[in-house]
Amino acid sequence: MGHLQLQVDDKAQDFYFDTPWLPRQSFYETAGNKPAVLVFMRYQGCPVCQMEMAHLKREVGLFTQKGTRVYVFLQSSPATLAANIE
Repeated sequence: MGHLQLQVDDKAQDFYFDTPWLPRQSFYETAGNKPAVLVFMRYQGCPVCQMEMAHLKREVGLFTQKGTRVYVFLQSSPATLAANIE
C-alpha cells in the first residue's frame, strides 16, 4: 500500500480508531466538522514520544483557542494506554 501525503486543508479519508474509553470510533464522527491536527507517534513507552506528548499538552491551548482539536495516535493498544493513564 502506498503512502498518502496530505497537504494543509486537504481532507483525508475517514478512518476508525479505538481508545481506552470507546472502541471503534469514526474519526469524522468524533471530530465533527472542526479543524483538527493529527499527530501520529510510536508507542506509549517511547521516551521521545513521551517528551513530545508533554510538549503538546503544554501547548494545546494554542490550537484549542483557534477552535482546532488535537488528536494523538499511538501504536500502543487501548488496554496498554488504559493501564498508564494518569
